[in-house]
Parts: sequence; C-alpha cells; structure tokens
Amino acid sequence: MRFLGLGMNDQIPDQNTIRNFREALIVNGLLDTLFTAFNSRLEKAGMYTKKGSMVDAIFVTAPRQRNSREENEQLKEGDLPEDWSLNKMRHKDTDADWTKKNNQLYFGYKNHVKVDIGSKLITGFQTSSVSVHDSEILPDLLNEDDCGKPLYADSAYRSDKQEAALKELGIKSEIHERAYRNTPLSQEQKLQNREKSKVRARVEHVFAWMHRQGHELKVMAIGIDRATAKITLMNMVYNMTRAIHIIQSGMRSVSIL
Repeated sequence: MRFLGLGMNDQIPDQNTIRNFREALIVNGLLDTLFTAFNSRLEKAGMYTKKGSMVDAIFVTAPRQRNSREENEQLKEGDLPEDWSLNKMRHKDTDADWTKKNNQLYFGYKNHVKVDIGSKLITGFQTSSVSVHDSEILPDLLNEDDCGKPLYADSAYRSDKQEAALKELGIKSEIHERAYRNTPLSQEQKLQNREKSKVRARVEHVFAWMHRQGHELKVMAIGIDRATAKITLMNMVYNMTRAIHIIQSGMRSVSIL
C-alpha cells in the first residue's frame, strides 16, 4: 500500500489477482526482463560505482516435503514415484533440496547475488537449489563488466581452478584465503583476510535488509520457476529501496524514473 500510494479506503487488487499477474510474468518470461530493465535505468543514472563486486548467497527456504526415504531416493535419480498422482505432483517440490549448515537442516533454494561494492546495489543474481555449492554458480554471475576489477567473496568460493578462471577473465581475485587440513593459514594470510573482510562484509548488509523485511527468507511456492520469480521480485524491491536511500542521502543527485 505504501509503495503504490494507496489508502485504507482505496480499492486494491485481491490476492488472486496479484498471484495471477505474477504467474503471467513467469509464463511469459518477463521477470528477468523487468530486473534487467530496472537495473539499466540505475546504470544510466550513474548509480553504480563500478569499482568492483562482492558475491555471496543466502538460503531461501521452501515448504518441507514429507517424502519417504524410498521416494527421496527415486527423486535423486531423476525418477518420479509411480504411485504419485497428477494432483499429488502439483504439491511436491522436486526442484528444491536439503542441506545442513551449523547442525541445522535447510530445505529450499539459494539466492546467489553479485553486489556493486560502492552502491551495494544487486547487479546480478542466480537461483539454485540449496544443495548447490556457492562456487558452482560464480561463473554464471560474472560478465565483461567485471574485467579489470576486484571481486570479493568468502573462502567458500576459493579454489585453484576458480583462481585460474578469474585470472584468465582479467578479474582481480580478492577471495578469502582458506585453510586446509594440516595447512593452517599463515599470519600474513589472516591479515589479508581481515583487510578483505572490511569490503566483503558489505554484502551482508543486503541480506540483513531482506531478513528485516521477512524475518525468515522463505517462499510458499512449488518449483524453482516460482521460487525464482519471488526471489527476482525481492531483489528488485531491495534495489528500489537502496536506490531511494542513495538519492535521499545525497550520495547521488539523479532521477531513476
């Protein structure tokens, strides 16, 4: 209501109308177009500092599936249980997956984001199941705009293969050094990580804003297409809010309309 400037006595679309509109955007493949179009306006308005990027991912939980062990084994092999009716399959999320972090189980998806260092605006993102490792998505987040600029990320993104790929693309790696079994970090590496953290930590501000809006990041939808739709809209709303903050704080004296 605040976003649209509606009052308590104004007529507003009901829940079904909003859902049907969102479904139409998904079916016609327009959500990615909307995100790209809005970000193009931000870029033309000079909102991006283009001094480098930060990448990270956050869990977006989905309704947990109550499948048997046998059903889960079949799904892992890419098969659907024979006794599942068409109606039952509509209520089963076969795209989401499980992972464990800090002894806590999560079921759902990940929102992988690339964020402009100076403005903290999201310049790109990808959606995956929660079991996909962060580093696997990194190549999909990079493009020619990243050439010649630093890229910050935590140690989960570091590997010899990744470092070689970044070097070939002309991207300066500021990814945290990581310790290995029987090979702890040196004091120098620890100091380097501490310096990198001063920049990389800014990506956490993006996720903190998202948590404040929904407390727990989750999608009450079935399938990766609908999850991606909600994640796209969430990322767009963050960019809108962030752009308004930048303008109001006097960091940029521009119009994005």
